[in-house]
Amino acid sequence: MPLCEKSKQKLLLIGIDGGTFDIIIPLIKEGKLPNISALLHNGIHSELLSTIPPVTAPAWSSFITGTNPGKHGVFYFFDRDLNNYKISGPKKLMNLSNMKGVPFWRVLNKHGQKAGLINVPLTYPPDKLDGFMISGMLVPPEANDYVYPTELSGKLEDYRVDLEGLMVQNRWQARALIKEDREKFVRDVYKMSEKRAQNTIKLIKEEVWDFLAVVFTGSDRISHFFWEDVHGGESAASVLKDYYIFLDEQIGRLLKAAPEDATKVIISDHGFGKAPDKSINAFVLMRILGGTALVSGNKLSCLKKLFYGKLRLQNPFAMEDLVDWERSQIFPVPIYGNFLGICINTKKEKRLGIVSAGKEYNSIKQGVIARLNSLKDPDSGEKLVTQIHFREDIYPGRFMNQAPDMIVQFSYDYNIEFSPFKRTLVRKSANPIRTGDHRREGIFIASGPKLRTGNIERKIYIEDVTSSILYLLGVPIPDSYDGALIKELFDAEHLAKHPPQFEKTGTQFELESEGSTKKDQDEFEESKQMLKSLGYL
Repeated sequence: MPLCEKSKQKLLLIGIDGGTFDIIIPLIKEGKLPNISALLHNGIHSELLSTIPPVTAPAWSSFITGTNPGKHGVFYFFDRDLNNYKISGPKKLMNLSNMKGVPFWRVLNKHGQKAGLINVPLTYPPDKLDGFMISGMLVPPEANDYVYPTELSGKLEDYRVDLEGLMVQNRWQARALIKEDREKFVRDVYKMSEKRAQNTIKLIKEEVWDFLAVVFTGSDRISHFFWEDVHGGESAASVLKDYYIFLDEQIGRLLKAAPEDATKVIISDHGFGKAPDKSINAFVLMRILGGTALVSGNKLSCLKKLFYGKLRLQNPFAMEDLVDWERSQIFPVPIYGNFLGICINTKKEKRLGIVSAGKEYNSIKQGVIARLNSLKDPDSGEKLVTQIHFREDIYPGRFMNQAPDMIVQFSYDYNIEFSPFKRTLVRKSANPIRTGDHRREGIFIASGPKLRTGNIERKIYIEDVTSSILYLLGVPIPDSYDGALIKELFDAEHLAKHPPQFEKTGTQFELESEGSTKKDQDEFEESKQMLKSLGYL
């Protein structure tokens, strides 16, 4: 008897970027999401934990490769070289060319199954797979090589990778558009989503596939700017709720087009919630923690003049200019939102390291942990830190040393800012345009002929979905994958008859990096501006 049943069943995966049960469940109770509701009540669901940080780039990379960032090497949208103190000036945009590991579609292809991917982030440039791929975020704005095979482009009808009409004098202006024309922004998101659904239906019907995934990113765009509709005078999140209702209609169209007996899965790369209304100043925090030395007074005074715009520079300083590396035992690293990295300046690992491995390293680490855990909001008295993650626990793999030693997770009520010339640890944020921000807690819903119904009580992770998809399609799981089979999807009898099969996947199935070109650098700058306008930088 084979270890896992060879399946002829199809699987349709729908990604809702930033999807959250905090919006979905209340709308289901109101009867406004009939299609998602049917999948949830006829299938099995769970909260799905994202990567740390819960950001598009590492999260979808973990889904693609079934591994943690320490193995696939994508910790954020851009590269950083912490060991050489290259922190605030990233030079390389992370995409499929920079990702390491074995993408799940190559595993499917190896076992004779065809895969189709539509708008999965970080799949540019598209892989030459057995099936088809339409790359997702971040396809450079002017690129036309984001479809494989190339002849598939002729079948697409008014397809959009991301929002259009946001460029003003070659600069992305998402925030400006929200201020000046909110309705146009929302209309563009709707149109983009509708065209994505329309083209996906066409490919569902006309292409040969065993696995097909499509990701809707409009939910993320709307959630960031309309979690609370502070500018429109409407009730909180009404614009966002309307988009979910619209998206449910598009999902219903996809479900109707797919084979009735296909397994249907809905996931999100991360969740969403209210944006923080307070900021924690990382530089003040470093003074509290001790061990970070800033540059001498004369240089700092000069930088301060730049900071206040006396020389009219757009980028007056970088962190590399502020920290005295040869006198610092620790230093901060921007991560995202309420997440902050802390590096220990270790000898041999860091170029100018001063901390010895072993006893001195552990003493400094424990001191930092103790001081972090004692931090409280001076106004509310509440603890600031909710969890401290260590890279050896969350990033085991060959790229672990590219990550900070500690990732500090603060309360979702706070955002991390870097203001070297301010002296207050916590301050109130000033009327942010973005009213929503990421959470680790995303969504997982699955329905199909082999699956149980109900709720999974334990924590499951985004890379677990990848291994479970392979099992559902009767394909062995690579032994390099971190993701575990979600056994709660099946009854005990099915698992006993069809235990999961694992295999060693050769290096010929791994993704390989390609060299950068002048064109790559130009595209990088365009994409960097887009991410900045959307609030990721």
